[in-house]
Amino acid sequence: MLANSPDQLAEWKRRIEVFLADQLKLELNPVRTRLAPVSNGIDFLGYIVRRDYLLVRRRVVNHLKEKLRDFEAQLVEQRDAVRRYRFDEVMLDQLHATLSSYLGHFKLANTRNLWQKIWQKYPYLAVYFEWDEVYGRLERRFKTPKGLKRVRQQYGYFRWRFPDAVLFFQVGRFFEFYSFRDAAIAETGTNGLESAWCAFWVSRGPLQPLSRGVVEKAVAGSGDPVVRAVLDGSFGTGASVVV
Repeated sequence: MLANSPDQLAEWKRRIEVFLADQLKLELNPVRTRLAPVSNGIDFLGYIVRRDYLLVRRRVVNHLKEKLRDFEAQLVEQRDAVRRYRFDEVMLDQLHATLSSYLGHFKLANTRNLWQKIWQKYPYLAVYFEWDEVYGRLERRFKTPKGLKRVRQQYGYFRWRFPDAVLFFQVGRFFEFYSFRDAAIAETGTNGLESAWCAFWVSRGPLQPLSRGVVEKAVAGSGDPVVRAVLDGSFGTGASVVV
């Protein structure tokens, strides 16, 4: 309720209290009922309503941050200089649903700076998602579009989505490589992983299989931060891995 004077609001409040008590045997919630200047903003449905704009309640923002911390604890593992990102599709779908829900709430308010700060505070989000600021959409980087049926198309998609990663395509018992860009990335390090598969690349050439056992042994002995993530998905008839 809005009025030009506090006295008018106080009178309306008194009359409402009388009506509730006499007619409905109810009373106002003293915690939820207060008189305040409009300039303070009106707390309504998760927003702070100001004269010319809306803000999201701090409690709503804090709930989102709490959920993002929980997801980060389950998806991101830090060991010394190596950070490992889990690509659990079920959990990432849940994270995407959570973010989409809050984004729908945020769209009605002035939250551009708020969203940018959240994106900066939780950088792991950029590993899994891409924010399209023009259309206000959150794109999943880890899912292959349904229209990409060929391995070459699928590989190109993940090479585009993860330009700084080394891509291992697992086909049956082997890993295959489809771009010399992977060799260039691998050569930046000196640990067992890089020397193992890069040497194979040079001697055998691209599109040749690399024994899964060799890669697993090299990965186990490597502590290089190049090893960023492992993504299990479906690529044609074989499971594929992105590192």
